[in-house]
Amino acid sequence: MGDIKRLDALVVQKGWATTRVAASCLIESGRVRVRGVVKKKPSDQARYDDLSLMPLESAPLPFVGRGGDK
Repeated sequence: MGDIKRLDALVVQKGWATTRVAASCLIESGRVRVRGVVKKKPSDQARYDDLSLMPLESAPLPFVGRGGDK
């Protein structure tokens, strides 16, 4: 599986998302890494073995203000 493909297609192929739209949300939220580097564009290209998914616990939380998270 060394073919170069779009990140959103690879995320679906790995089973991390069921659709490319859901995969795009994962990627844009900063949870997908390629060789340790966070990628935020679903159209970026990579190899299957170069992808890793950041665990939800270590993903940064989007804060609106001091009151809490979104």
